[in-house]
Amino acid sequence: MSQIQLLRVFLNQRLTAAAEEIFGAVEQTIAVYQEECCRTKKENDRLQKLLDLVIKPEIKLHRGDLQEVPISEEEVPPEQHHCENKWNPSRLIAAADEIFGVVEQTITDYQEECFRTKEENDRLQKLLDIVINPEVKVHRTDLQKVTVSEEEEIHNILNLRLKMVIRGTREDPGKREMRPEKVNGPVSVLKRK
Repeated sequence: MSQIQLLRVFLNQRLTAAAEEIFGAVEQTIAVYQEECCRTKKENDRLQKLLDLVIKPEIKLHRGDLQEVPISEEEVPPEQHHCENKWNPSRLIAAADEIFGVVEQTITDYQEECFRTKEENDRLQKLLDIVINPEVKVHRTDLQKVTVSEEEEIHNILNLRLKMVIRGTREDPGKREMRPEKVNGPVSVLKRK
């Protein structure tokens, strides 16, 4: 055989093996998807049944035809006489109605609680959003401008105080001493000690 024929045979074998490997992988993938689809369908059916039970409960009472077996009074112990009265069909139906009423009330209460909880969660979420992402709006307000007459008055008070300190005179001891103090700006104001 020539080199080209050997190469062809080798390539055909390799391509056939690769194709078989690819088809095997595709078949495995399809099988996995089919199993997953089947499981998903079963899970969906199960969830749908649960949902149907919750949304549309179909609880039915079937009243069976009771056959009365004749029993003589001698065979029935005295403790069971009051049990017969306790388990008669009308009392059972009344008890079942009462139970269903309680169940319906519980479901209604639960739905109301869920609604209140949802409203509370929404309110808390809004508060959390406000805390996390506050919308702070800053408004600039102009500072109150000091008029010339106020500046002059303050200047006069400071000069008077300075003259008093230079002369060595003090206010009488009953009064508090006034001293100038710097306040966030170019104007000094008097502050009581």
